[in-house]
Amino acid sequence: MNDFEGKASRGDSEVEHPATDFSIGGRSIAQLSDNAIKPPLVSFVVICWNYAQFVGAAIDSIKKQDYPHFECLVINNGSTDDSAEVIASHVEGDSRFAVATLSENLGQLGAAFWALDKIRGGFVTFVDADDVLFANFASMHVQAHLALPHSVAFTSSSVAEVDTFGNALTAAGACVDISDANLARGLRAADATLRVPSVAPTDFDVLSARTAILPRPVFGWHWGPGTANMYRASILRLVRREGTHMRSADGYFNFMCNAFAGSALIDVIASGYRLHGANYFSARERSAWLVSGGPAYNLKAAQATLTDIEFLLANVGKYAWMLNGTFWQVLDQVTREAPRHLRRFYRDPPLFEMFLAHAPQLAAEFPERVFCREILARFSGSQARNILRRGLGGELNARAYGEIALAHLRRALLGLRKRKSRRPRTGIVW
Repeated sequence: MNDFEGKASRGDSEVEHPATDFSIGGRSIAQLSDNAIKPPLVSFVVICWNYAQFVGAAIDSIKKQDYPHFECLVINNGSTDDSAEVIASHVEGDSRFAVATLSENLGQLGAAFWALDKIRGGFVTFVDADDVLFANFASMHVQAHLALPHSVAFTSSSVAEVDTFGNALTAAGACVDISDANLARGLRAADATLRVPSVAPTDFDVLSARTAILPRPVFGWHWGPGTANMYRASILRLVRREGTHMRSADGYFNFMCNAFAGSALIDVIASGYRLHGANYFSARERSAWLVSGGPAYNLKAAQATLTDIEFLLANVGKYAWMLNGTFWQVLDQVTREAPRHLRRFYRDPPLFEMFLAHAPQLAAEFPERVFCREILARFSGSQARNILRRGLGGELNARAYGEIALAHLRRALLGLRKRKSRRPRTGIVW
């Protein structure tokens, strides 16, 4: 049972959020809005599957947040160890916490989807049951969200990697890196944005200097793992799927949410990422010279990527208009492939079969010229012709043949430029 549902049905779950300490320009938001505007509510969701050894520390770290406006749902995700007893002992007597017990393991992502109907916060952090939060985690993330030049789907901070016993292994082991000169850094001026009182002026200055917006068209992993992320609940619900998903929540949400609405990197350590030999992703601290994850993880990630592409194709009618002309760009980002590898990626038989199956839906949602151009940008030869035929009702028309000819010409010119760029310099101007 989920305690949040029971409270909501009785009408006594309203949490008072006094806004007297929430300000803008030094003035109380409570006074300016006559208490109509309150601080954001943060929902922490702890998903525990057989982590009795660690989950108590995760819950205790949430209790110690210096940002008071939160709720926490702890999900016992089909555990068979002593997790239930540990969870109960650590949440007992604290009305901010509720416990839900699932009879079977839905997977971390499946449990995260399940939780979205049970929580009320505008911002959500899925806390790995073996991690811990620093006391200022919520306040720093909320402040970043409120003060960014424009809203993003989620913020992601650096982590300290620790071992089973909490001993530090690295100072900041995540991939959060804001050194790229092309990234837009900084927050709004401190006196021109909503201010979280537990973020002191000096902390705000540090946060502003160490925060950068990551634009939507990026490829690869750029974020902190799992617990290091705080998402907008509205974007999570936008990309929600049904069913059991035996994969990490961040492995889905980070790529999908960034493709939809961008993200921001906070190069400040705000949580501890525990390495204990049984981590889903990695059993050792990160290294610039070693590949993270492992063969089994990478295989599962590749298989999961196919389901993500299938999900987007199946819901093109929902997303094409909403994404305002960037549906194909989002599709490419979700592949996790670098642009130079995309054509090779798409020509794999499973991807061809997916596009062939959904060709009528794609053709119905986009102008014929756009449909032809985008298919030819990803497929060639018989694969491209078969997809186009399926989408165009069985026959290729003059426009399709014209787009095929243009695609051949573009590829020929690109190949010519590449060959010229590889020729040795002899003093002759080509």
